[in-house]
Amino acid sequence: MSERFYIAIDGGGTGTRVGLYDEEGNLRSEITGARSNPYQTSPHAAAEYVAGLAKSLLRNNPDKPIVVSAGISGARDVPTREVFAHTLCGNVPNVERVVVTTDVHAHLIANAGRHAAALVIAGTGSSVAVRDANGFTSLFGGRGPILGDEGSAFDLAVRALRTSVATQDREVSPPDLLRELLRAANLIHEDDLVAWCASAKKEEIARLAEVVLILANRGETLSLSCAEEGAKALGVVVESAVQRAELGLKAPIFLAGGLFESSFLYREMFARALKERAIENELKLAPFIGHSAALEFVRHLPSPESAPYVEVNPGTFARSESINLSVTQDDDSAPLDSLNTVMLIERMQRADAFAAAAVKACREPLALLINRVVRSFRHGGRLVYIGAGTSGRLGVLDASECPPTFGVPADQVIGIMAGGDRALRDSIEGAEDDADLGRADIEEIDPPIGNEDVVVGIAASGTTPYTLGALDFAKSRGAHTALICCNPNATVEVDYLLILPTGVEVLPGSTRLKAGTATKMVLNTITTGAMALSGRVFEGYMIGVQPTNAKLRKRAAHIISVLTGINEEDAARRLEESGNDVAVAVMMERLKIDADKARELLNKTRGDVRAAMAQFQSGEKKGGD
Repeated sequence: MSERFYIAIDGGGTGTRVGLYDEEGNLRSEITGARSNPYQTSPHAAAEYVAGLAKSLLRNNPDKPIVVSAGISGARDVPTREVFAHTLCGNVPNVERVVVTTDVHAHLIANAGRHAAALVIAGTGSSVAVRDANGFTSLFGGRGPILGDEGSAFDLAVRALRTSVATQDREVSPPDLLRELLRAANLIHEDDLVAWCASAKKEEIARLAEVVLILANRGETLSLSCAEEGAKALGVVVESAVQRAELGLKAPIFLAGGLFESSFLYREMFARALKERAIENELKLAPFIGHSAALEFVRHLPSPESAPYVEVNPGTFARSESINLSVTQDDDSAPLDSLNTVMLIERMQRADAFAAAAVKACREPLALLINRVVRSFRHGGRLVYIGAGTSGRLGVLDASECPPTFGVPADQVIGIMAGGDRALRDSIEGAEDDADLGRADIEEIDPPIGNEDVVVGIAASGTTPYTLGALDFAKSRGAHTALICCNPNATVEVDYLLILPTGVEVLPGSTRLKAGTATKMVLNTITTGAMALSGRVFEGYMIGVQPTNAKLRKRAAHIISVLTGINEEDAARRLEESGNDVAVAVMMERLKIDADKARELLNKTRGDVRAAMAQFQSGEKKGGD
């Protein structure tokens, strides 16, 4: 039999990481994606998403027997693990064996092996797992933000938010901790925190823990207190686990998760918290983390009976009639027209959440594409979207929003769709099947498409002749090319291939739904990211917004006020003096220069405000020298 490959999956509540390993345990390639905790969508949706990531990873690798090992956050019950196991077995090509356990058990067994040990995870959430001397495993904590995530990043962030706001109520000026938390959350005033906390996701709040630990390292009192309280709270959970499992002093305690891995200070605080509770076991950073732990779980360390896992192979999968893959928290198998209104809305909302998860699966090529667009903009290049039907309309929509939002020329981001402007409202039969029409539409761009331009094709199927014809012609003219599609098997020759594994639509075949939602999210990210990185966003604000009506003039004055410190009445006057150009107005006030000088600087830097200001200040410095 030929050498086998291993797909190892670490499915977490904030992200999913999948690694492809060879027989010797060497990592061949990996892919990252969105969260895959079944409680955040549904077991079936999460399992399909993970299977899509695994298939994407195998696209450019030779056919070999595949063993899949998955450690999935939240897969604590047998039906959920069975859904994952059978979905992976039915979707991953050449699979010979699938093993599914929880992410915590995968990490515990990978690091403890056949010995007694404890594993403490402190990441976005927290949990403690113990393998006792008899081989039995037990879990403690890890029940989410309400029932128990003590000492996690989320816990530290919440403690910091509460402490800093309470301190603000007692003092005249806001504490440093509150100011830094507001900055990290892109908020201006502490009153904004109420609405932000109500809508922010768990992982968004948890990211604030980084601010807490940075300030704690600098000796900031409130941050030190919050971090220490979190470490002590997690120590209480570990104490309960050690006592109940009768874990001897010789058993090591492995540490995993972002807080332990990135912060020496937090590890020290946690170690002190354990010593205060007379826990003297050796603390070690876990050598196996992420998908490498899932690999160890299946390859070298047959798990004890008490470690929960499900194992299937193609034979058992084919014979299984008892496993219902649609056994989920929310049954998505019923036809839309059999649902009541509320159920239908909930089905659509779950699909939208899955679309968002699919976007994260293409994060790496998306980042590379944005960087390419930024380089093109800096050299006078253009971004061109082209597609047919819904895909084309989405591209035209995104392109049309760029001038009023970012103040760029109308020809810097171009949207083209098969059939022209009339096709925005009416279906133009046959246009999407015409590859020559795609070529002609690119050829008509004036000035001609060239090597500083980026042409992005949009096609849910990845096979639309019109779009592929346009990309072929653009490539022949030296342009950089990309394709956004939702077909995991797409093999188009482009510089950047962005695959969104959105799966079957709620209304099968209607790609304006999940596929359209995911595509629009990617387009938003491309233009917003490229504009921000090329200077059309300044200190978090739309510096290029076009104040073409009363509402937008008021918004523009507010932006000028925030960025310069002057009141909004003076900002409105400065806006008028600048010729209704927010960037010019800000530079006038900050640099104490006139409008003509500000425009001259902006023209030299192609509208990059930060670069223009730096150029002025550099010139001032040289003049002073």
